[in-house]
Amino acid sequence: MISLIFYFLIFQLSVSYVPEISANLKMVEVYGTPKESSGIFRMPTQENWLDCLYKCLATWNCVLVSQLPNGCEYFNTQEIQSVTRLTSSDGRVVAFKISLTDCPPVPQTPPLFGNVTSSLIITDGSDNYYKSEITETSDTWDFNYSIHKCLTDIPKDYTPLVNHGEPYWMDLASSFTPGETFFMTGKTPAYGYRFTISFYRQGTGGGENDYAMRIRISNGYGNKTNTEISTFFNQTTEIKRDENLANPYAPLQDFEIRVNSTDTVANIYMNSTLLQYTLDPQVPLTDMTQIVINLGGFAGLNVTLYYIGWTGDCWKMISNHVNKESQRNRHQGETVLE
Repeated sequence: MISLIFYFLIFQLSVSYVPEISANLKMVEVYGTPKESSGIFRMPTQENWLDCLYKCLATWNCVLVSQLPNGCEYFNTQEIQSVTRLTSSDGRVVAFKISLTDCPPVPQTPPLFGNVTSSLIITDGSDNYYKSEITETSDTWDFNYSIHKCLTDIPKDYTPLVNHGEPYWMDLASSFTPGETFFMTGKTPAYGYRFTISFYRQGTGGGENDYAMRIRISNGYGNKTNTEISTFFNQTTEIKRDENLANPYAPLQDFEIRVNSTDTVANIYMNSTLLQYTLDPQVPLTDMTQIVINLGGFAGLNVTLYYIGWTGDCWKMISNHVNKESQRNRHQGETVLE
């Protein structure tokens, strides 16, 4: 059932997603030597190698330890950006902290054991979560770091997109669950055009694509000024459609659209208008993997996008270096992550 509601205050449902901390941690030894981030002063220790391995394993933000002739060096999150691959003839050993359920078969090469990447999600014990991700090239293992800070609203200082009608794809890193909010801002097209917002899952073939919800907003296209919401299964099978709904926007008007949902109903906020759309269980909204603006190459599609985002966008890249203030605090015995 569709209902049209005018409102003055939008209450946004929100969820607090907590990342799953990496478990089954192990230290994996390989031949290599660290490439340190510039400007970091290090103080080698004189512990034996086995103690170094146990200490790194027990330290929440230690991601790598390097063996020295008379001790070792520890590298915490953001303090190491790359490790050069060596052979046994070089005699240099490092150990990566890796999450492994079981020890992989011998033919698989450490430390990634055949995987493209290896991620480590850690916490300092409060509400701060960090991700350390390792990838490999032919001669290095490289580190990238992220901090878990979920987007809560449209940023005040965003840089406007340069998009004037071409399809815009936003991949969903996790499910669009009840409580998550999608938002976009922009300018509606001139009279005679339309634009679409598709909550979409791309299948392996052209006939396997699903739309939990396709919102089509028309301003004079085909002599229609309306909003139409529909659901498609396997690309061409339209399960349901609600049409001739209100379109509150004039041509060339700045707009803000927000979408959230319960288990059964999607709420589409269009400036001062709320449309509610009953979801079809055959195509769950939680199964969608992309949100796409102007998908499909249909005639008359156009819109100017300023910003697009959702509250499930949580992992933000952080620099793999430590600033001078962090170094000073580190020398005083305090670990600081940027």
